[in-house]
Amino acid sequence: MSRSYRKNQKEQLESRTIKKKRILSIKNLITKDKLSKALTEVYNYLDDYPNDSYGLIQKANILMILSYYDEAEEALDIIIENNLEGKFSALYKKGVIARTNRDKVKAEELFRKNIEEIKNLDSADILAHLKELPHVSLFEENIIDFLVHTEICSSKREAREMVLAGAISFNNVKMKDCEHVVSKEEAIDGKLIVIKKGKKNIY
Repeated sequence: MSRSYRKNQKEQLESRTIKKKRILSIKNLITKDKLSKALTEVYNYLDDYPNDSYGLIQKANILMILSYYDEAEEALDIIIENNLEGKFSALYKKGVIARTNRDKVKAEELFRKNIEEIKNLDSADILAHLKELPHVSLFEENIIDFLVHTEICSSKREAREMVLAGAISFNNVKMKDCEHVVSKEEAIDGKLIVIKKGKKNIY
C-alpha cells in the first residue's frame, strides 16, 4: 500500500468526519428551533459540498418547517434526479409536502413509487437511502407486540385493528395474521423489513 494511497484514505476519512459533525450541528439547530441560523449553516455546507444529499435533506427539512414548499421540493428533486443517497427519504418528504398541500393523488403516487422502487434494492442500498426515515431493529416477536414495542402502533388494540384491516405491510406484503411472528427469514438479506402503515407511513 503506497504512502499516497494511505494519505488519500486518511483525507477521505477526515472529510467524512467533518461533514458528519456539520450535519449534526445543523440538526441540533433545527431541534432548538434556531431555523435562521440552521439555514445559514446548511447553505454554507452546500457551498462546500454541492449536491450533497445530507445537506439537501436538511435544507428541505428547514424549508418545510418554514412552509417554503416549492424551495424544499427543488432540493429534494436534486437528490431524486441524481439518484443520490436519501432518494427514498426525498420521495417520502415530497409525498408529505403534497399531502400538506392537500394534493392527495400526488401524495399517494409518490408514496407508491417509493415502495415500488424499494422492492428492487438489497438491504445495503435501502439502508443508505432510508437514513432519514424512522427505523427500528427487532426480530423474533409476535407482530402485535412488535408493532407496539416499535411505537408503530400506540396500543395492542390499534395493532390488531390495523393488521386485521390489512393496513400493515412488510416489504409490500400485507400482514393479516395477528399470530404472525416477525422473523429474519422474511427480511431482505435477513436484515431489513420496510414496514408500511396505512398508505403514508413508512418505517
